[in-house]
Amino acid sequence: GITSVLPYNKGYEMKGAENKVAFYYRDDALMQELNESSLSDKVSVVVNGTTYPMTFDKDNQRYVYELEGCTSGKYMYRYIVNGEEVVDPFNESGAFSYKHFDDLTLEASFGNATMDYNDNNVLSVSFKGTDATNIDAKSELASITADLSELGGKTLDVNTELLELSASVRDSVSAGNKSVPVVAKDIYGNVYRATAEVTVTKRDTDTFDWDEAVIYMTCTDRFFDGNTKNDEGVNKSGSLSYHGGDFAGLEQKLDYLQNLGVNTIWITPIVENVDTDTDNGYHGYWAKDFTKLNPYLGTEEELESLINALHKRGMKLMVDVVLNHAGYGTEDYFNSILKDQDGNSISMIRDKDTTITGDDVRDSLSGLPDFVTENADVRNQLVEWQTEWMTKYDIDYYRVDTVKHVDATTWAAFKNSLTKANPDFKMIGEYAGAGYANTAGELGTGTMDSLLDFDFNDKAEAFVTGDINSVESFFQSRNASIDNTATMGGFLSSHDEDSLVDKLVTEKNLTEEEALKVFKVAAALQLTAKGQAVIYYGEEIGQHGLNNYPIQSNRYDFDWNQVDTQSADANSMLNHYEKLLSIRTEYKKLFARGDRSSVLASDDDGYDVFTRSYNGTKLYVGLNIKDADQTISIPVSEAAGSTMTDLYSGKIYTVSTDGKVEITIPKAVDGGTVILKKETSSNGGSSSST
Repeated sequence: GITSVLPYNKGYEMKGAENKVAFYYRDDALMQELNESSLSDKVSVVVNGTTYPMTFDKDNQRYVYELEGCTSGKYMYRYIVNGEEVVDPFNESGAFSYKHFDDLTLEASFGNATMDYNDNNVLSVSFKGTDATNIDAKSELASITADLSELGGKTLDVNTELLELSASVRDSVSAGNKSVPVVAKDIYGNVYRATAEVTVTKRDTDTFDWDEAVIYMTCTDRFFDGNTKNDEGVNKSGSLSYHGGDFAGLEQKLDYLQNLGVNTIWITPIVENVDTDTDNGYHGYWAKDFTKLNPYLGTEEELESLINALHKRGMKLMVDVVLNHAGYGTEDYFNSILKDQDGNSISMIRDKDTTITGDDVRDSLSGLPDFVTENADVRNQLVEWQTEWMTKYDIDYYRVDTVKHVDATTWAAFKNSLTKANPDFKMIGEYAGAGYANTAGELGTGTMDSLLDFDFNDKAEAFVTGDINSVESFFQSRNASIDNTATMGGFLSSHDEDSLVDKLVTEKNLTEEEALKVFKVAAALQLTAKGQAVIYYGEEIGQHGLNNYPIQSNRYDFDWNQVDTQSADANSMLNHYEKLLSIRTEYKKLFARGDRSSVLASDDDGYDVFTRSYNGTKLYVGLNIKDADQTISIPVSEAAGSTMTDLYSGKIYTVSTDGKVEITIPKAVDGGTVILKKETSSNGGSSSST
């Protein structure tokens, strides 16, 4: 195997922290023949006219000379090998500039003196001293890092263009004063150190935490029409036209949503959209003007009323935002907005000179006008527009569209701006293909607070069709990999994919009836998993559809008649969701953060039993994908004779003398779920506690 790794060959290395420049020489051909040492006493370097002998470094198989006492200025060098002049192949000019700053110090500080584990806080760095004007932070800084260990994190890069980083705190970190060491290095090898201080405070309990969010995603236009006065141009029979859903409709249905058990409503983009000949942009992702509300969705007063009504109920609003692109045909408008110092137009939209065909960031999606977000002026304008929305209307969260297709500096700048406006403000990003093992550098790095989990519905599909053990193993690994500062939003269906029910029909050859039965188990798998739960509107009443443009049957009108019908049916999909969400709400911290361990699982028999535990509370979750009840005996840690209650059905079980409980997990159509909790006695009574 590999026993050692040689450093790459390079001509010189500036070590400004030691006032040195190191020069290196290696003959690659001799090195490959293991004969590099044959040049001993035959290699020297000429620096600014002075010749210095180079010493053979056996461990690194190269010749080295370190020039000490270096001062700022220009340096010329070349090698003399066996009496012949050799030019450095990595720097053919043989010239470089070196700088050492005698009066330059690094400063670092947090925007807020205190923070709790639900907050973000912007760490800012700056340079001070008489040399501060002589260093170009954007071009001469090599790196800045912040060690967030005392906040429960890791060492993160601070963007050298922005000189800022949004930091967060793990929920396990104790209250008290914390120090964050910051180290900056420039291209000359100079090293600068500073420490930022912040006090971690105890979290208040006035509302639920970010990682406890149960998110209900709705396509606003297709949910409920609460104000017919804004219905001019609505065509409910058209698959690509507006159907009339609006802010007023959402507010009128908050009783339903709160009773369902969700605490966060995610709505599609609210800005004014373009109308094309074939598609009215009802979905909100084709912005025409980022400063105006979409009139089809309602007025400013109606949006404010919706937000106020949510907040009075302890619920929150998540708004979908797009920074990657605008709507079709808007190039001229967006290119007319920005001007440089000389009054010349700055193109916000990408053209042939700023496009790299096939590149995730520097090419357009579906021919949509693509913003040149790597241009700081363009980036700052987009960030300003979206920050104004959340400050003006007291929006709580953003769901961020097309994260993969925007540069990392823009996301960092966006997060910093939102954090300064509201430390509690969070973002969940849509990075297509992301999962707990593939976050693409967007999670836990000062940009996104959460990512939509694109692995989740695939694993749910595999689980309900018999792949129990491997999926359980996946969920245990996922459980151990996410936390409150970097979590995942698990979803079963979305507006951009075929629903899980339809995937089960088309990919697994189930009938619709069979798919709907096991979908109940998929919902139980989702709502007992760690992280955020993302429910797609209508799933809870069994609605489903295909991502089959232009029909798009997955963007259906919500069937409110089904709510009345299913409310009266104790075994309905709706009542299944209400039960599960009620349990998740009661044990919200356990499901959001608790450990996960396997108890029993069988691919052949189609059941899985696992535990979720947190701070001394343990729940046993049993899931059954089969079309028959299953009675199994499971080992438990509770003492013999202990009473245990199934929170889903209300059934009571007793632990046997051999430390086991015999439970019956109902068939899939009856919910396929058992959630077992030990009863704890208090003052002679018996109660479930969390």
